Amino acid sequence: MIYVCIPSYNEAPTIGLLLWKVRQVFAGFPREYQLLVLDDGSSDGTSEVLERYTRVLPLTVTRHEERKGYATSVEELLRQAVERTDRPKRDCAILMHADFAHGPNFIPDLVRRIESGADIVVAQGRLQG
Repeated sequence: MIYVCIPSYNEAPTIGLLLWKVRQVFAGFPREYQLLVLDDGSSDGTSEVLERYTRVLPLTVTRHEERKGYATSVEELLRQAVERTDRPKRDCAILMHADFAHGPNFIPDLVRRIESGADIVVAQGRLQG
């Protein structure tokens, strides 16, 4: 299982498109996956957007009523992934931003590196200037 963990705060304009793009990636990269999204007290309609996607995607949404911050959200998402796995040596978690700071198109490369024996894979971007 690949757990795609997405912390989110006020990402109503982008979260739906991101989820759909992740779905497209897995349509061409057949692996079992679960989307774990944590809505960190959004006030912009993010939770309404997420609700629609729970009906059509393997998506679990957790919501904080008050904002707790990025670090707390990431920790909670990773704990959820660890608690859900029944194959901890095979399964992996991928952390993505809800605002397309990381593109879903890199998921297959990250997973291949994990499947090749890496314990941790970190993606790094470069700014063009």
